[in-house]
Amino acid sequence: MKGEELSILIIVLVADALVMSVLFLMPTLRREKAFFGVRVSREVYEGEGRRILRRYWLCLAAAFLGLGAIGFLTSYYRRNWVYAVVSYLVAYPIAFTLYASFARDVMPFRLVDDAKKFATSLRTRKLADYTSYVLEAMIGPLVIVPFFVLAYYYPALPERVPVHWGLGGIPDRWAAKTLSTVFFLPVLALYLQSWFLLLKHDLVHAKMTVPAELAEVYLDAKEKLVVAVTRMMDWMRGLIAIILGIVSMFVLLSTIESLVDLMPLANVLAWPLLGLLLVMVFYYLYRFMAINNALEKVTGNSNVQRESEADKWSSGGLFYYNPDDPALIVEKRDGLGYTYNFAGRGIRLRLAFLALIPIIVLWALVDM
Repeated sequence: MKGEELSILIIVLVADALVMSVLFLMPTLRREKAFFGVRVSREVYEGEGRRILRRYWLCLAAAFLGLGAIGFLTSYYRRNWVYAVVSYLVAYPIAFTLYASFARDVMPFRLVDDAKKFATSLRTRKLADYTSYVLEAMIGPLVIVPFFVLAYYYPALPERVPVHWGLGGIPDRWAAKTLSTVFFLPVLALYLQSWFLLLKHDLVHAKMTVPAELAEVYLDAKEKLVVAVTRMMDWMRGLIAIILGIVSMFVLLSTIESLVDLMPLANVLAWPLLGLLLVMVFYYLYRFMAINNALEKVTGNSNVQRESEADKWSSGGLFYYNPDDPALIVEKRDGLGYTYNFAGRGIRLRLAFLALIPIIVLWALVDM
């Protein structure tokens, strides 16, 4: 097995471990306030809940470690990393099925909220109120210019072009020059910007459930969350545009003689930007938790939902399906964050947009 293929296997295993860690922690991030997506008593959480949780952890570990081991060993001995990727992808639906199954075991212990009166905010939020036109003016060229630069140099590129680079920026894998091997990263960048902008539009218009009691406190905290989420997305969009814009030029900087001297600089710039992206994501996740905790200190419960909508949630609060609710995005019932109403108007467009991800990746893999 070649060194670059072994590195791919290691990356897959690391990603597998990260996903498994998230799924391990997801039921207990907010303890009894959102145990498998529902609120339970402290006694249940520390008693029967712990027994359910241990069984869930055991099954999850068996699924991930078993499939990971099979995929890794098969890839290693057959000298084809695709087996590891397939096992990794198969583990996802199994893991979420396990989560939904154990969430059903917790449902009988769910605490039912007392009857509450709810208030409705009269403020209409618009995307323009949460968007910087300067930022949009910067992102646009960063996404579009690589298409023109690569198109200009495309005839001068050799018949085989680099498609993978080591940590030092040295090409270690080559493929035939095609539209996918040259334009994959700019296409991916354009797709990601379109998806993030659509998602930002939806989040700005998310439905907020506010109890009449302490309504102003809830609205203030929820507005801070919306601002934090949109700012995180703007940072992500800007940094992703810069990173993918730089990396998409690697194919030119590695093959066009007049540009090769710029390759070390481009490689050095890409890594700190990637690190900054990760730092910003973790910072805003901390901000979300801080805002949520501050609201809980005042109100005792940060997520207050209508009890009449309880049966519209499934799979431990992962999915919301309510044809009678006009909202496309709603706050999670007993957790932190938002989710789509899978019966909402426009959901088919969003799902179709998400389905483009494997199509774009397969388009690139065919020639790589």
